Amino acid sequence: QDNDWTADAETVTDKDILRRRIATARERIAAMQSEIDAIYADETWQLIESIAAEGTGWDAYFAETKALMEAELAEMMRDG
Repeated sequence: QDNDWTADAETVTDKDILRRRIATARERIAAMQSEIDAIYADETWQLIESIAAEGTGWDAYFAETKALMEAELAEMMRDG
């Protein structure tokens, strides 16, 4: 009979350990989800998503950005 009580006490302890591990894992998952949500809300991520959604690809984005920067540089050279 004494052995049964000891086994039950160890089981309770094991259950408590598992419950704590589960709680810790859930907290970590919640923290990671918050980080993921912050990334999705970030302006850089939004830009990446919009470029991907357009289907024109990175080459078109960089060509457009290059043209805009060259125009700005030309304007700066004229003004100053």
